[in-house]
Amino acid sequence: MIAPCSIPEGSIRQGREPFYVQELEIHAKSICYWLEKWRTPEGNIIRGVPSAALNGHHFGPKIQAFILHQYFACGVTQPQLLEFLWDIGVSISAGELSNLITKGHAPFHQEKDELLATGIRCSRYLQTDDTGSRHQGQNGYCTVITNELFTWFGTTGSKSRENFLTLLHRPYRTYVLNADAIHYLSEHKFARKWVNILKQYQDVHFLSEKAWRAFMDDIGLTGSRNRQRATEAMLYGSLMNHGFNLVTFSDGATV
Repeated sequence: MIAPCSIPEGSIRQGREPFYVQELEIHAKSICYWLEKWRTPEGNIIRGVPSAALNGHHFGPKIQAFILHQYFACGVTQPQLLEFLWDIGVSISAGELSNLITKGHAPFHQEKDELLATGIRCSRYLQTDDTGSRHQGQNGYCTVITNELFTWFGTTGSKSRENFLTLLHRPYRTYVLNADAIHYLSEHKFARKWVNILKQYQDVHFLSEKAWRAFMDDIGLTGSRNRQRATEAMLYGSLMNHGFNLVTFSDGATV
């Protein structure tokens, strides 16, 4: 409660009013987990396991999130970030900081893939575009898939129709050669010989892209263009099987 600096005699108190102030506290703290040790009847030593949120590190989830946000979202370099952490009392080496930035991010990649699948399922339309990009010293393309609900980016080495369908299919592990795939090939005037051969394997599920490509080898489907078109069809059919509503036009565009 803060009173005025001076209150004239005879003044009448009229209650109070709030004055909100936002503040930020940044400081380091250490948390000690006591891990129980037990000796089994066989003489082995077993220990309690720290929280999975630590991802095997000696740094809590909040500081891990702060480091990733500063590095990736704010563009703070590792040397600058390391100096800042030292200044606030965090005991961390340059190597440990590098590991936090570069390793153990599989859950983020999984979440990113799930975001794309969920965003597509919740959307009435999609907008997409791509632009030339360099990644790890290699030329490539950055593709964006977006609408008013979400935005997703993916960097690959190609901008083909097969690549776009692969990005849409990315969260899934299985591939299916179904009636939609056969229809796709017919619409794109694929060689009748190969359409008839592939019809014999309709509704066969392939557990991975590797299995699909091995199947093409087994049936003798050669030629990069033929294999690319067949893969497009398989991806298209798989996406339709997962509940997507894709439309193909005579010029080959897919939406």
